[in-house]
Amino acid sequence: MSENERFNLIEKCVKGGDDLGKGHSHAQLPLEDPKMEANCKVDLQSALFGSLQMMQAAFPHMVAQGGGAIINSGSDFGFR
Repeated sequence: MSENERFNLIEKCVKGGDDLGKGHSHAQLPLEDPKMEANCKVDLQSALFGSLQMMQAAFPHMVAQGGGAIINSGSDFGFR
């Protein structure tokens, strides 16, 4: 493997957990606020589809090079 080929590999693809609480659009809204659902959807779609799109982008390159690792981690938001 040439030096150039070695630096064009994707060995690991890591996406950290999304903290959907503090600082996000729905964090300070009361439950009955009509904007709550729309704001939660934006945050959830960003976290879910962001992870999916990252994996979809890295996967074909990892297959072509013979392997790699995709790591997704969650947040502790569900435990609050």
